[in-house]
Amino acid sequence: MNALQTHTKHDKFFDEILAFTINPTEADEQIRKGSRVMVIDVRESKDFIKRHVPNAINLSDRQWWDTSGWPIDWPLIVYGYSFTCPVADKAVSEFARQGFLVMEIAGGFETWQKNRLPCEV
Repeated sequence: MNALQTHTKHDKFFDEILAFTINPTEADEQIRKGSRVMVIDVRESKDFIKRHVPNAINLSDRQWWDTSGWPIDWPLIVYGYSFTCPVADKAVSEFARQGFLVMEIAGGFETWQKNRLPCEV
């Protein structure tokens, strides 16, 4: 593989990641505007109860398959703990496989809080 092919492959890889990522400020704007989105928190319930993104619902990985009744035309905004949280990545993959338009909040709840965005308890 030459340098141009490698560069093109990397560009495609990162473009695909960005297509499924939303920054916390953009996510907050969507929520505040009342956009038709579903916010999914995939952290443990004990952490969700303490603080979470406004309007979020908490789903463990054992609940990702049960999306019956969800509006398929509403984008899902998913978040986990941080940039290194593999659970959120897995959730995004599963929801996309089910046909949802889904985005992951870059940096998860940790970055949400660092940006001093609103939380619910």
